[in-house]
Amino acid sequence: MIGPTAALFLAAASTSAHALSPPAGWTATGPHRAVRDANNPAMGEVREFNVTGGSGKPAELNMMLRAAGAEAQSLNPDGSGAFGILFKDQRLGRARFKANDGGITWMVVMAAPNIATAMDPDAILTAAFTPTPAVAGWGGAAATPMAPGGDGAPWGPAATAATAAPSAAAPAPSWVQPAAAQQGAWGAAPELVGRWAGTAFIRFAPTKLVFEFKSDGTVKVDRSANGRSQSFEGTWATNDGVMRLQVPGGGDNVPYNVSGGTVGFPFEDAKVNLQKQ
Repeated sequence: MIGPTAALFLAAASTSAHALSPPAGWTATGPHRAVRDANNPAMGEVREFNVTGGSGKPAELNMMLRAAGAEAQSLNPDGSGAFGILFKDQRLGRARFKANDGGITWMVVMAAPNIATAMDPDAILTAAFTPTPAVAGWGGAAATPMAPGGDGAPWGPAATAATAAPSAAAPAPSWVQPAAAQQGAWGAAPELVGRWAGTAFIRFAPTKLVFEFKSDGTVKVDRSANGRSQSFEGTWATNDGVMRLQVPGGGDNVPYNVSGGTVGFPFEDAKVNLQKQ
C-alpha cells in the first residue's frame, strides 16, 4: 500500500505537460509509461518521472520507484550520471535524469534479467529522452513480441557474417554496476552517526532493532525477536544517498533516507524506520 507522502510525491513527479516519447517498437500505456510488449511488461518497461525542483539524487529516484510500486533492492551510481538498479522482484533497471525548465526528468528502463541481457539500456534511455517528431505519432498498435535484440533501433540491426563481431573496445551493455564504479567517495555520513532504534516486521515477526553507527566506519547491531536476541558488528559507509552495510542482513549500495530524527533503509528484506536516540 502506498503511503500518503509517497502518493503525493508520485503525483507531483508524474504531472507534467511533457509526455514520454517511447523508443521505436515500444507501445505507450500512458503519458509517462511505455512497454515493449503490452501483454508482458517483463519484456521491457520505460517509466518517466518529472520532478519539480528535483535534485537528481538516489534518494529521490528510490522514493519515486517505491511510490510507483517498483521498489529497488539496490541503486548503483556508475560515475557517468546513470544508476544501475536491482529491483526486489529481481528485474534489472537503468536510470538517467536531465534538467528541464521546472526541475528534473528521470527516465527508467527495466526488464527481466533474461531479457535485459539482450538490451542496450543507455540507447533505450537516449531514445526515450529524444522527442518523437509530431508527424510520426506513436502508441497506436500493440507491440508484437519478438526475440530479444531482433526489433531494430535502439537494439541495432541484425548481425551478418561480415558485421557480427563488435569492436573489441566496445563496452557491454551495463545495468547494475559493480561497487568499484561508484561515483564520489565513500565515507561515514555525519547525519547517520549515532544510535538509532525501532521495531520492524521481519519474517512476519516484530523485531526490535538497535543500530549504532560510529564515525570510524564500524557499526554494531542488536536485534531481538520471539524472545531471542543477537548482537553483531560490521562496517558501513555512504556515498551520495546509498549505504554499504556490511552486517548480516545488510547489503551493498542500499538506498537510505534521513528525515529529521528518522532514518529509513532496507534490512533483511524489510524496510526499517529507526528513531535517533
